[in-house]
Amino acid sequence: MEEMDERLVNKAASLLSGLSKMYCEVFPDKSPDHFLNEFFDPLVLDDSTSGDAIISGIKQIVEGDTDQSKMGGAIVFAATSAYLAQVLQSQIVGKFTDAWCHLADASYWYGTLVASKSRNDYRKKNPAAEMAFLRHAENYALIRDAIEYWRESIDPALSAAKAANELIKIVPLSHKKLSEIVSAEKKKLLGK
Repeated sequence: MEEMDERLVNKAASLLSGLSKMYCEVFPDKSPDHFLNEFFDPLVLDDSTSGDAIISGIKQIVEGDTDQSKMGGAIVFAATSAYLAQVLQSQIVGKFTDAWCHLADASYWYGTLVASKSRNDYRKKNPAAEMAFLRHAENYALIRDAIEYWRESIDPALSAAKAANELIKIVPLSHKKLSEIVSAEKKKLLGK
């Protein structure tokens, strides 16, 4: 009997986590547990689960000009999930070589999902702006904290400089920046 490889388990877990995140992006009202319990576990428990069968089905749909061709991403998601379920099925019965083969298929199709998502995101968004937002996310959070604290705990009649003196004890931004933030918020409140 073959020995289980920890790398196989880690890679499968990583793919499962990625699929779960994608599922939750498509269905924001669903939890990762819902994905596992209602979608993935039944695939693992079904002996007839076959990623190859799903992929052959997508080839027929793509070749035909049907409304179902728009469902390609969902079908690739299902195929990736099926291959990953086959990884677990193979591990359970000790067929680790088969598990590796199914993992390679799952990884390939997961890669197509990620690439497709990235390409679609690139078309919709400005990548440079997205990266800038990520770089400055902490500053934006600090600014939100400063505004929230100012609104809840500081008298709006105080000057921006005096309010900044109070805020500097709470939020690690410069006095000048805090003063600018308070001034801008005061203008918003006054409708200017």
